[in-house]
Amino acid sequence: MTTFGSGIGMPDFARTGCLTLWGVNPPATWLAMAEEIRTARQRGMKLIVIDPRDAGFAKHADLWLRVRPGTDGVLALALANLMVQSGRYDREFLLRHTTAPFLVREECGEFLLSAEGQKMVWNEARGGAVPAPPPGSAMPVALAGRFTASFPDGLIPCRTAFELFSRRCAEYPLQRASEITGIPEATIELAADLMSRHSPLAFYGWAGLNQHHEATQTGRALHLLYALAGSYDAPGGNVFFTKPQVRSAVGSELLSPEQAAKALGLSQRPLGPAGKGWISESDLYRAILDGKPYPVRGLLSFGSNLPATRAEPERGQEALRKLEFYAHADFFPTVMSHDADILFPVAMPWERQGLQAGFLVNQAAESLIQLRTPVVAPQGEARSDTDIAFGLAARLGLNDDFFGGDREAALHYVLEPTGLTPEALRAAPAGLKLPLDTQYLKYRGPGFATPSGRIEFYSEALLRIGQPPLPEFRQPEPDDQFPLLMTCAKLPDRCHSQHQQAERPGRKPRLPAVYLHPVTAGELDIAEGDPVTVRSLHGSMLGRARLDATLDLRTLWAHYGWWQAVPDEAAEMAANYAILSGPESDPVSGSPLLRGIPCRAEKTGSVPER
Repeated sequence: MTTFGSGIGMPDFARTGCLTLWGVNPPATWLAMAEEIRTARQRGMKLIVIDPRDAGFAKHADLWLRVRPGTDGVLALALANLMVQSGRYDREFLLRHTTAPFLVREECGEFLLSAEGQKMVWNEARGGAVPAPPPGSAMPVALAGRFTASFPDGLIPCRTAFELFSRRCAEYPLQRASEITGIPEATIELAADLMSRHSPLAFYGWAGLNQHHEATQTGRALHLLYALAGSYDAPGGNVFFTKPQVRSAVGSELLSPEQAAKALGLSQRPLGPAGKGWISESDLYRAILDGKPYPVRGLLSFGSNLPATRAEPERGQEALRKLEFYAHADFFPTVMSHDADILFPVAMPWERQGLQAGFLVNQAAESLIQLRTPVVAPQGEARSDTDIAFGLAARLGLNDDFFGGDREAALHYVLEPTGLTPEALRAAPAGLKLPLDTQYLKYRGPGFATPSGRIEFYSEALLRIGQPPLPEFRQPEPDDQFPLLMTCAKLPDRCHSQHQQAERPGRKPRLPAVYLHPVTAGELDIAEGDPVTVRSLHGSMLGRARLDATLDLRTLWAHYGWWQAVPDEAAEMAANYAILSGPESDPVSGSPLLRGIPCRAEKTGSVPER
């Protein structure tokens, strides 16, 4: 949001020339996207995969970059450096639609402003600083360089934002970038060549990028690398397909500005998710346990499993135990529900109806609206999340805000702008498609949803809260005590921490796998199948060793989401990945450090293989 003023959209797979998958594994997590990628590959689309693991499309990509956990931002700047140094970027796009040509004062790092408060650019025809033209306008403006602006009160040395960005990228020449990321210099060069020779360029990233100690700056580096290509919302780039115009029933308008200002974490991280009403687990735990900034005494939770999937699980369990009242809704009991005063049983997806307006991966999918109907009746006392929410609203005297308690009226309200009705959708179980077309380059005219109306190369918003206005990185620093960098991955047959308890024919409960390079394992006297303990500064987890010769020697990865006990091997939560994490988090978003954790592995006692 600090760069584009929006999300990243969706790759226009049918027209993309080169796709970069960064920290995401669609074959394991999003089958519809995986199918789009396979189809695009058949027509000749180039594919780059950036991941510590040789997983999913990495095995069949044109190029796989085996990045060390936590060094993605350095890689993005190194790639941008190659693009900038060789002139392989869309100069006109940068001049018209980004803050790259804006002048930044050397002495304070703030934008140079006119007497009327307008941001300034260097007019090459006049040889002086002038107010920046409106977004999208043409002007003989300098993109790079150092200049001295003349003002009535003196001369002001300044540089363009692009010049400052270029200098930051130049801090990561190939040799240094290779040493930090573990990727050979030639491979980084090949990636830059593929990106520049096979336009339009698109990318997609997910949790692999968002769970590092500098997640915001990593995202910024990747987004600015992408901005160089000029493919944003262009055919074949990252686009925003036209969505069905359903009404939101979230009810945000019911929250007064005074209440919204009390969101936990907002004062510490004003640019983070708290500004949109989301909070981090660390802020929740702090409010419950320490009463700061105010005490939280009750909690209503739907479907989350914080101790199994988020940072500091032991602190999380302590916080849940301290609540005066706690109600939790879920498919089945979990470690999150242990201390709940009330556990609401939630109906499974095939036991309840569900509305989906748009399916994301292309325009045809986004045009589809489907109302899934139940296949079987809910078992026992289970009911849908919607029924639970409506039932609670009725008990609390809030029926007027919940459509008088009428679920069908709520559906009609949501669907009304589309011209469809619940009855029409039920009569078409496969869904109905609206006549929607993709509108490209939507930023032309209104500009981007940023303070400048442009893509923010140099973020004044970050500067105001004391954060670097350009991407800046401290690399993860393993040491003799914790020489490895740990990361995690989801499994195809599980959804986060779900389904681990499901019985599988012929398979007993088992420890999560811990993957090491054979050379690293040999140095630690660990063999395939050995029980191991992984330790970090904050805790330890049990697992079973698996050897993978495609890993970097310093990388260890483990299965994510384990919380159940494994008979004769591990107590509840003893095999939980999240217990290795601590209080460290991204200073802008509050995202916890769940990847790139310095750790070590050691063989534990003899536990029989399962």
